[in-house]
Amino acid sequence: MNKISNVSKLNQKRIATILNGANHTITVEEAATLLAMTKNEVAKLMSRWIEQGWFARIKRGLYVSIKPDARGLPLNDPWIIATKIYSPSYIGALSAAEYWGFANKKNSGIDVFSTQKPRNRNPVINNSIHFIVRTIPQQTMFGLAPITRQQVTVMVSDPSRTIIDFMLDPKLAGGILSVIDIFSQYLISEHRNMDLLFSYAKKILNGAVLKRLGYLLERCRPSEFNTIVFCKMLMTTGNIKLDPQLCGKKLITRWGLWVPEGWTFV
Repeated sequence: MNKISNVSKLNQKRIATILNGANHTITVEEAATLLAMTKNEVAKLMSRWIEQGWFARIKRGLYVSIKPDARGLPLNDPWIIATKIYSPSYIGALSAAEYWGFANKKNSGIDVFSTQKPRNRNPVINNSIHFIVRTIPQQTMFGLAPITRQQVTVMVSDPSRTIIDFMLDPKLAGGILSVIDIFSQYLISEHRNMDLLFSYAKKILNGAVLKRLGYLLERCRPSEFNTIVFCKMLMTTGNIKLDPQLCGKKLITRWGLWVPEGWTFV
């Protein structure tokens, strides 16, 4: 039986009013205003409409339609939902690398960086949208590019910031070998900006970033001599792993990096 046949004409009109008035997500308060009803009345209606498959609950008091709006656009764009839930936030890591053309994303999750501290960092919305949420300090909310999706502004890490996030935590890309592939694509792309990349590396205030960046530039693009020298001048003392997930048995002393023994890239 068609879903719409299970909904009265009055409720069909109410749902249409919400869909036409919603900015991709809808709160109980917003729906109450649109329908000129109390919040308690709307909450009961939303529960019924969720059971009927018209809406999905994102979190307490916040819903998303799982049917197209009047213009035929889906209201459940994952990037828009992420912005609504986790702002201040940005889309980054592999999701951003795919957007900028540096990678073909293999996992289904949307990588979200937020100043919030949600209890559930891997929520699945409507059995189809998977978020991978990471908490970051407010001072690291830089290097972001605003993009428009269905008339909603969403922040995504710009190309250079995307690379810096991978230098900070190679696990974001699935390991250092994937980071190298992504970084290599960045270096030959129109988005390559070494001055901006280095400025971000300094601003992120993490010594591991300068070490990994300088070493990988030395291996991938030795012609970037000035940036390599600057990385070496400003890097911190001490030794770290090139990839924290791998067993580092060979120390590259000039960079203070432990790399896997026999690794072909070294």
